[in-house]
Amino acid sequence: MRTNHRESRAARVGIPILARVTYFGDGRPVRKKGPPPTELRWSFIVHGERYEGRFSLDHASEFDFLPSRDVIVVLYDPAAPAINTVYVP
Repeated sequence: MRTNHRESRAARVGIPILARVTYFGDGRPVRKKGPPPTELRWSFIVHGERYEGRFSLDHASEFDFLPSRDVIVVLYDPAAPAINTVYVP
C-alpha cells in the first residue's frame, strides 16, 4: 500500500524525465498458478545520481501504451527522486 501512495505522489507532483529501460520481461511470480507478471524496470539520472524504478502488469500486452521499449517517460518527485513512476498518457 505504501508503494501505491508513493506512485500516486509522483504522478501528482512529478517532473517528467526520460529514462532508459533496463529490463522488460517476466517478473517475480505472485501466484503459484499462472504465468508471472510482466515487469518493466528503468533508470534515470537526476543531479548526477542514478535512480531506478519498476512497474509490473499481468500481461505484456498491457504495456502497449508505451511508444518505445528502450526509452520511456517517468515522473519523479523532485523532493525525493527515488519516488517515481512510469508516465501513462
